[in-house]
Amino acid sequence: NLIAVEHLREGVNLHVRETEVHCTFEVRGPNHSDAIITAARKAGYRSLRVDSPTSTERLT
Repeated sequence: NLIAVEHLREGVNLHVRETEVHCTFEVRGPNHSDAIITAARKAGYRSLRVDSPTSTERLT
C-alpha cells in the first residue's frame, strides 16, 4: 500500500527543474520490501534508508 507521497521542488541538491519525490509504503514483510526496492532501483530510482522501529527505505 502506498501510504504517502511528498513532492519537494526546492532544495540544496535540486536543480531548477528537478523534483524529489518521497514515497512511504506499507509492506507485508522484509521480502515484500526488498521486492519494491529492487523494482524501484531497476527503474532508475535511488533509495535512502530511514531508521525506524521497523526498517524502512526511502526512494528518491
